[in-house]
Amino acid sequence: MTIAAGVEEVFVGQPKTRAFPGVALLRSTHGLQRLTLVVGLILVAGFILVALFAPLLPGTASPKPVPTVSISSANRRRPRSIGSAPRSAARTCTRG
Repeated sequence: MTIAAGVEEVFVGQPKTRAFPGVALLRSTHGLQRLTLVVGLILVAGFILVALFAPLLPGTASPKPVPTVSISSANRRRPRSIGSAPRSAARTCTRG
């Protein structure tokens, strides 16, 4: 580092105090843009709060398992191919 002629001390600026991210952006906006930014921040904060307190909210507890019904192979219908007639109609159809 070089020192300029006639300068006995080099002043190094204090580092900026760390503020919340986005404060400078909020200060640089005006009007509708600022309103939109603030509404977005409120929505994000709301979603974060809901996510944090979700286990405490009513109706969000893990649901009880639903009993499953098994279909036996005797009662299960076989899929038909497109355009084929039902078996009962195929049996009753006679050519004459």
